[in-house]
Amino acid sequence: MGVLLLQLLIFCASLYVLLKSSDFFIEAAERIGHSFGIPSFIIGATIVALGTSLPELAASLAAVFQGETAVVCGNVIGSNITNIFLVVGGVSLLIGSKTFNFKASIYDLATFIISATLLYIFCIDGEISKIEAAIFIVCLIAYVVSVVLQVRDENEETTPFNPHDLVLLLLGGIGVGLSARFNISSIINIGEILNIGAGYIALGAVALGTSLPEFFVSLAAARKNNLGMAIGNVIGSNIFNILAVVGITGTVSTLNVPSYFQQFALPLMLSATGLLILIVLLKKTNRFIGAIFLMGYAYFIYQIVANNINL
Repeated sequence: MGVLLLQLLIFCASLYVLLKSSDFFIEAAERIGHSFGIPSFIIGATIVALGTSLPELAASLAAVFQGETAVVCGNVIGSNITNIFLVVGGVSLLIGSKTFNFKASIYDLATFIISATLLYIFCIDGEISKIEAAIFIVCLIAYVVSVVLQVRDENEETTPFNPHDLVLLLLGGIGVGLSARFNISSIINIGEILNIGAGYIALGAVALGTSLPEFFVSLAAARKNNLGMAIGNVIGSNIFNILAVVGITGTVSTLNVPSYFQQFALPLMLSATGLLILIVLLKKTNRFIGAIFLMGYAYFIYQIVANNINL
């Protein structure tokens, strides 16, 4: 019991450091970008969007280097389900009935649907090959280019470069790397103690922890009467989770996809994606929709607990 409590403490502490280090890294990167005159839109669509997926990426890379490739898909699939059901559901329940203006282009919605569909298709055979991962990278590059081309105003005021930001960027990167390594090690140890696969833990606990930044960012946007930004944050994060996290880690090593993911988690992720697209098309949400989404998340957690098997 003492060993288990120690590993749980390491898991929680390393996850906290991972999230805070990611914040430092992305904030410093934003300020450095502004100092070089990079347009805010491009910074938001690339650096910030990738930054929200940085915890998932760091944890997934650490898992790959430690031979636990199932953690990658568990982390990404679980995070995407959590982002939609818990984040969108929680925001909708809190703010009530509201119509919103969603300023996404057809490229955003198309990439959102295509990335989720490709992930489902690539996972059918039980693994994601390096070639399939490379396809995600190509899609990521195409998506970023399409976003950059949407920029209308290229005249961006620069801000003075502060060397302090470079130090924060370096420290943030080191913090992300070290905390991710400890986080994955604790997950492996907890799984061995409880006889639970690391991918199983990543699907629920790690996914919830790494989705916290999206939750707070979306909640803050919704409270400022900008529900469109809150929804956009979730869509952007889910796109980068698949294209960047799976793409980058998959080019390092072939990723294992447990049968449980194929039978339950992936279909649920596709269903959640379809429901979110419906909300975007209707441009309206309310507490009833929020309750439905939260019930979807409760069902997701219930299934994980009910199927407590060694993946």
